[in-house]
Amino acid sequence: MRDKDPMESTDLRPSPLFPATQWITVLEAKGHLDGALAALCGAYREPLLIYLRSRGHTHDEASDLVQGFFADLLERDFLRAVSPEKGRFRTFLLRSLQYYLCDQFDRRKAQRRGGGQAPISLSERGWDGSRTLEAIDQHATPDLEYDRAWAHAVLARAFEQLEKESVIGGKAKLFAALKGTLQQDPEAARYQDIARDLGLTEGGVRAAAKRVRDRLGYWIRVEVQRTLGEGEDWRSELKYLIGLFGN
Repeated sequence: MRDKDPMESTDLRPSPLFPATQWITVLEAKGHLDGALAALCGAYREPLLIYLRSRGHTHDEASDLVQGFFADLLERDFLRAVSPEKGRFRTFLLRSLQYYLCDQFDRRKAQRRGGGQAPISLSERGWDGSRTLEAIDQHATPDLEYDRAWAHAVLARAFEQLEKESVIGGKAKLFAALKGTLQQDPEAARYQDIARDLGLTEGGVRAAAKRVRDRLGYWIRVEVQRTLGEGEDWRSELKYLIGLFGN
């Protein structure tokens, strides 16, 4: 008889709490800005901060810019032109930030308060026709830093959903014990130690670990799919994001 998998009762069906695409939240926010978009953008705030830091902004400057960007995003009506056909949500968010930066730069220039700023080019155009900021130093790769941070954010959100699922299923302690192994933490407890601490068999813990890994993979796929536009290949996006962890 095989060892019982402690995670066996976890429901494998997709949760109705998480729509198939983040664009659903964006589209809903177009009609009534009730905080849905604020929560959505807040989940991916860190990649925007890292993007700005890689462009030379201090931590405080980046924080202020992102805060101002989100406030501007929620107040203005430009979301009316947004649609899933525009492509990836990470692209939409970054291009929107770049548009905001251009606007802020133009305002500072008009007010003659732009002295001391790093040289930038405003000649490029984004996916929506807006100008984008391009660093003159071609060796700098803030876009890559942004994508790498986005990949980490996707993984973090997948872990969050997996943890919520484990708590709902009454497996919070087991998930907490296995989390280190999922994150490949060299200090993570061994299966036999986890089994001893939780009163399980080592075989049961191994079976649970496999199931948790499978569920993590599922939530990563869900999170990637939620950030894509219509018709985009989630497998290609997932492969790209995974590759960023090695860069």
